[in-house]
Amino acid sequence: MADTHDLQFSSQDPPSSFNQWESEAAPSKKFRPSLLVGILIAVIALVGLVLAIGVGVGVNPAPKGALGTSSSVSATDSNQGGSSGDSAPKVEYIVTAEAPVKINFSDNLGDHLEKFNGGKGRWTKRFNLEEYYGDLNILVTKQTDDYDNPFTMTCEIKIDGKTVKKSDGEYAVSCNKIYYPR
Repeated sequence: MADTHDLQFSSQDPPSSFNQWESEAAPSKKFRPSLLVGILIAVIALVGLVLAIGVGVGVNPAPKGALGTSSSVSATDSNQGGSSGDSAPKVEYIVTAEAPVKINFSDNLGDHLEKFNGGKGRWTKRFNLEEYYGDLNILVTKQTDDYDNPFTMTCEIKIDGKTVKKSDGEYAVSCNKIYYPR
């Protein structure tokens, strides 16, 4: 009996419905360019949205008019002391030297280099600090590399008429002050 059972299945073809299920289960290999274009547009829109949010929130959170980003410098008189209420602090740099020097300094417009011939006069730079924070710097160096003949040079930083930093030296001198209001 076993032989007839094996012969019965080997002689029969699979049911026609079997082939139907097999063809429905096979994956479709059609290329769909509209799907690819849709995905590409979605990715571009997502990137655009992220950029728009970044610009709207502010990618650069530095305060407007921060030191080094301002477009103007205000000159003030050195005898105007004291700050009233909401007015900007008045900064004054002062340099004296017995011979020619180079002066590197920072203000609201950024970093600068100026030359000063020295002698009996003094070099000054005045400006209003436009923000609540200031990184104030002066570096004074000799104009020549003559280290055999030292001479005295000084730098000073005043805020609202009060000296906040003063230094002296023979070959180079610097004054630095980070200003935060009370």
